[in-house]
Amino acid sequence: IELSTSDVLLYDSDLTSPVQPYFYTSTGQLNVLALSMFMGVALRQQICRLGFIMLDEPVQNLSDVQFLTFIMFVKRIALKRQVILHSG
Repeated sequence: IELSTSDVLLYDSDLTSPVQPYFYTSTGQLNVLALSMFMGVALRQQICRLGFIMLDEPVQNLSDVQFLTFIMFVKRIALKRQVILHSG
């Protein structure tokens, strides 16, 4: 994954050039990508170390396997920080 100020590109060893993810992935896969990126930033940032992470509808459009994996991930984070989830 390559992030720039204007785009997100995915790299793969089978591709000759990077591709934009929204042409080749489902909505659930894009949500997993976004969750991964945002959670990585939230957990690694050093400027303002808050004791909680708040997510609004993080499981929208996830498959059952992606949902269960996300819940296991949240359980691990919840050992050190408070996790607030909203699903409405």
